[in-house]
Amino acid sequence: GVEGLLYFKSAESDDPDPLNPDVELIFLAGTIAADNGDLYRRLFNIPRDTYDRIWQKYEKKAAYQIMPMLTHPKSFGFVKLASKNPFKWPKYYANFLSDPQNKDIKTFIAAIREIQRISKSPTLQQLGATLVRTQIPGKYVKVYS
Repeated sequence: GVEGLLYFKSAESDDPDPLNPDVELIFLAGTIAADNGDLYRRLFNIPRDTYDRIWQKYEKKAAYQIMPMLTHPKSFGFVKLASKNPFKWPKYYANFLSDPQNKDIKTFIAAIREIQRISKSPTLQQLGATLVRTQIPGKYVKVYS
C-alpha cells in the first residue's frame, strides 16, 4: 500500500500561490513485480513479454517505488458516448502529455529529479537504495538522462 505522500511545488509551476503544489509523490513498498506479475501486470495492461524483460528479475527482492503524479495537469482528455445504449461502454480519450507547451512533460521531469534527489539521501543510501535504469520499450519513449 501507500507508505507516504509528498506534495511539492516544482520550478515549472506558474501558480502564484506558494501553497498550491503541482506534484504529488506516492511512496509505495514493493513494485509491480511484488506479486510476480499476477495482478499489477494485468492492472496496468503490461504485456507478459514486456513484464518478463523489465520486471521479472526484481521478483522476490526488497524494493520500493516512488510514483509521480501531477496535481494540475495541463493536458486533458474527454469521454465520448459510444451509442445511445446506456449499457455500452463509452470511449475514453486520455490525451496524456498532450499540452502544446509540454508543461506536463517538464513537470514530470522535475518530479523525477526530486525522486532522484530523495533516492540519493543519506538515509536511503544507508539502506542500499539504488535507482533502476531500465529503458521502457516503445517508439514514443524518450530518454532525458
